[in-house]
Amino acid sequence: MLARKIFVIFVLFLVTLIGCNESVTTFNSSGQNNVFSIPAWDYSDNHYFIDTLYKRSFLIIMNDSTGLIPQFVLDNKIRTGLPSFQVWVQCDNTHPNKKTAVAWIYLPERPINGYDTSFKRIDAIPDTCFYGFFRELIPSEYYINPLAGFIGLKINVPENYCVAVTYETYGGKKYGKGKYDVAGNEMMILKTIKCSNQTPDATPRAWELKMKNVYRLPYYQISNTNFKLDVFLQNNNYSYQSNIPGHKLTLSQMLLIDRYTGGIKIWNPDGLFDWIEGRTIIPETGDIIFPTLYPFGDDLGKFASDSILLFREIYSRRKSVVSISIQSNYYHIRGYVDTLK
Repeated sequence: MLARKIFVIFVLFLVTLIGCNESVTTFNSSGQNNVFSIPAWDYSDNHYFIDTLYKRSFLIIMNDSTGLIPQFVLDNKIRTGLPSFQVWVQCDNTHPNKKTAVAWIYLPERPINGYDTSFKRIDAIPDTCFYGFFRELIPSEYYINPLAGFIGLKINVPENYCVAVTYETYGGKKYGKGKYDVAGNEMMILKTIKCSNQTPDATPRAWELKMKNVYRLPYYQISNTNFKLDVFLQNNNYSYQSNIPGHKLTLSQMLLIDRYTGGIKIWNPDGLFDWIEGRTIIPETGDIIFPTLYPFGDDLGKFASDSILLFREIYSRRKSVVSISIQSNYYHIRGYVDTLK
């Protein structure tokens, strides 16, 4: 273990030496306002897949260069304009618009005759179901990508609160039993996207629904004017380099947030973040979306030959653990923005 730590330090030391021959660019924000620096482990806690099958849809949509959408994605596209799409968040019993519901992490398609009584259990079983009070979120409190199948919460939800949905796909499948499907105080049946204390060890199934490839900037309503964003490796002198040892591609290119020039979706990196609204960035909320599921882990490994520099722990361990790991200061998302407000 000691030898491994020494090797890591040595590799990072080489960044400066090797970088001189690898067209390395250091980060300079001199004179800029609204500067940000986000460590790779500090991804957003506000983004969730509706179901694990949407990971496939996400990769297809976020990496499409043809505009031709496969039938799988079209069939599973979520109908957001119908009353069947609802987003609910846990609340206490004092909320005036509360409704009771049981929310399931793995909720099957609703049968023609409805869910049987087993789905109305009022247990609170970690990584399975939760029973309690919920209030409905209004559209200004979240956004949804119906093709890629994920939700971005615009509000901060307590870590120990559950978030759940009901929805229908363009393929005709319905999930959940929402407020329009029940009478009076009848219990709703919801599909969980966020459970209480969503962690890889306590709730491994729910953990798979939490996105770990979206980063929320500390600014919102941002503008493409005077915008700069890159990924950097921090060396042992606490300076930032855009390349890792022995590689000419920048980290932003390896992580596929700089692969195009302008709006033409062919590989032609220009040294600038690929600003594609709704795909790489949500300007309203300042969300940066990486087009892979594990950007600093195995996805980086497709370009980087040094496996010791892959930060796989981000995706398999709690933030509280990875934030104090040896690799916690390896990678940073840094830049500056202008805002519209």
